[in-house]
Amino acid sequence: MPEPVGDLAIVLHSHMPYVEGFGTYPFGEEWLFDAVARSYLPVLERAHDLTVSVTPVLADQLEAPGVAERMEAFLRRHRLEAAERDAALASPELRPAAEAEAERYRRAIERLLSVGGDALAAFRLAAAERNVELLPSSATHAVLPLIATAAGKRLQIDAGLRSHRR
Repeated sequence: MPEPVGDLAIVLHSHMPYVEGFGTYPFGEEWLFDAVARSYLPVLERAHDLTVSVTPVLADQLEAPGVAERMEAFLRRHRLEAAERDAALASPELRPAAEAEAERYRRAIERLLSVGGDALAAFRLAAAERNVELLPSSATHAVLPLIATAAGKRLQIDAGLRSHRR
C-alpha cells in the first residue's frame, strides 16, 4: 500500500466587497449583514476541523464603527420583522417555511448579541473552541500571480498578514 499523500484541507473563503457605509439597497450594507446572518454565523457555530480565510476587506468592514448597531437594527427591522409578518400572513402550507425563516434570523441576532455584536469574535470563538483555523488573505483580495511587480505582491502579503494578526 502506498504512503499516504497528506491531509485534505477544506477551506471556506470569507470575503465581501467593500460595502460598509453604502446604505442598504441595492447591494449596500445589507449584503454584508445578510452574509453574517445567513452564512458566517451559522457556519461558525457548527463548524469543526475546518479552515476559514478572512480577508482584510471583510474584517475591516466588520469592525468599522457603528456596523454592529446598524447590522442588528437592519436584521431586526428588515429581516426578522418581515419574516414574522410573512409567517403571520402565510397560507397554512407555507407557514412552516416562513416561521423557519423568522427563526433563522432570530437565532442570528441572538448569536450576534452573544458575541457583543462583534461578528469577528464569532470567528475567533470558533477557532478557540472547535478547531477552526483562521487563514489570512492578501490585503485587497488580489490575485497574486496577476500582480505586476514583486514589490506589489509583497505589499499585498504584508498588509494581509498585519491585518490578520491585528
